[in-house]
Amino acid sequence: MEWIRTYIMRRFATLREKATTYTGVVMPKPRKRLDREVEKSGNWIPTWAGAAKFEVTHGFTMDKFVVDLSNHSCSCYFWDLVGIPCRHAVAAINYKLENPEDYVHPYYKKEAYVTCYEPEIVPINGQQLWKTSEAQSLLPPIYKTPPGRPKKLRRRDADEYVSHVKLSKKNVLMKCSSCNAFGHNVRSCKRAKRKNTRGTSSVGGSGSSRPTTTAGGSEAQPVPSMSQGGGTRLTSHSGQPSSTHQSGTGPSSTHQSGRRTSSRLMASQDLGSQASTS
Repeated sequence: MEWIRTYIMRRFATLREKATTYTGVVMPKPRKRLDREVEKSGNWIPTWAGAAKFEVTHGFTMDKFVVDLSNHSCSCYFWDLVGIPCRHAVAAINYKLENPEDYVHPYYKKEAYVTCYEPEIVPINGQQLWKTSEAQSLLPPIYKTPPGRPKKLRRRDADEYVSHVKLSKKNVLMKCSSCNAFGHNVRSCKRAKRKNTRGTSSVGGSGSSRPTTTAGGSEAQPVPSMSQGGGTRLTSHSGQPSSTHQSGTGPSSTHQSGRRTSSRLMASQDLGSQASTS
């Protein structure tokens, strides 16, 4: 802020000095544009229509424009927009033997510039010479958390276009996070599905079987029997089960295991008789 104040103070002083020492009526830049239009007005021929109205015609192309000096207007609209007489208006002004500078807008003249830069910006001392205030120091206002969820999106301009449609992934090459291959994602990955199927097939546990020793000292192979739920039941040569691993519980599992008891006992007796004969 201090730099801006110093810059404006210096600029006002410089332009004020130039405006007061300038001897012309129209300022230099508007005067240069008016001189250009005066040079181009030689090819235009004015025809007086009455009062301050003229019909200006080009000498070669035969283009025509209507000029009204009383209203400071021309049908080309250059004079209306810029405020400096166009080449058609200059031709009509020269027909009346008048000065084109009298038809320039007052804002381009010396009086307007002097009025604009007349105020003076007063210089001030440095901060070390400022008076110390006895008032209480100002504090920032207390921050209050507004209700609701805080916004994460930036505030858009009033005339900014907002698209409510998701971005298209037409030309985006997808990459699988499981096998790191391109062209598909993890949902449609065939390798990931194979891993899942292999994992589920090996979930059912198998019980550990331990060999039992008969009365003769020889080891007899246990007879594994699969019960419902993936458990394994081992029976010895004496017909009694050595170890049981059952994962199923409830009446249904006990009913099915009881139904197969007789067949297991018969198989164990046959193995015991074979071992004794050998």
